[in-house]
Amino acid sequence: MQGDVLVFQGKSAEEKNHLNMSAFVMGFSRSTRLSVLQDSLEERTQITREKSEILSGGLKLTSKEADELRLTGKLLLF
Repeated sequence: MQGDVLVFQGKSAEEKNHLNMSAFVMGFSRSTRLSVLQDSLEERTQITREKSEILSGGLKLTSKEADELRLTGKLLLF
């Protein structure tokens, strides 16, 4: 391993098979992590969308200012 790069050197069929399996596993792992991040972003976007729709309608938010600041902080950290 070199950072996020998996390096295999060799020419035999067995080594090529290991390379193919490793590439599949690394891709699957990254896909799973990306899915988790997408779900989290979608959840946060939905909350923000609901708040924006309330504000665009000229209505006041019923939540406390501290809750809105906390939500903003979470979005920025994400």
